[in-house]
Amino acid sequence: MGTNLTLTASDGHSFGAYRADPAGAARGGIVVIQEIFGVNDHIRETCDGFASDGYLAIAPALYDRTESKNCELGYTPEDIAVGRDLKDAFSWDLCMLDVQAVVDVMVGEGVKVGTVIAMLAEEGEDVEEAAAAAPAEAKSESEAKPAPTPAR
Repeated sequence: MGTNLTLTASDGHSFGAYRADPAGAARGGIVVIQEIFGVNDHIRETCDGFASDGYLAIAPALYDRTESKNCELGYTPEDIAVGRDLKDAFSWDLCMLDVQAVVDVMVGEGVKVGTVIAMLAEEGEDVEEAAAAAPAEAKSESEAKPAPTPAR
């Protein structure tokens, strides 16, 4: 359903993203933040599910700021170890520039961004604690709105 594209952040960094468009006019936009596995089949399916529900969904490839551009990991113990290392190696501040570039694309197309769905937390991590540690620029009024559940 979706397509791969390349976007450019305000600092000139080019990064990949997966975009899934709804069949008709978008009800809103959703930025889907990857898990530790990169923009893999699961993240693309999540975006496709939101698109099926009428939302424009874009998942930026946040690991493109590391040496592992186009990272797409599986769920083996080895891949989990690589994903954890990559998660620890990249900058949240810089990845917020990538998220903003996605928001800018949506707003530029007249789509209101309703939420950012973060899927980066690992089992055992406190998601609320991780969200509280995110840079203030990443927080907005839309954070408080519940995200729609993707169609399956």
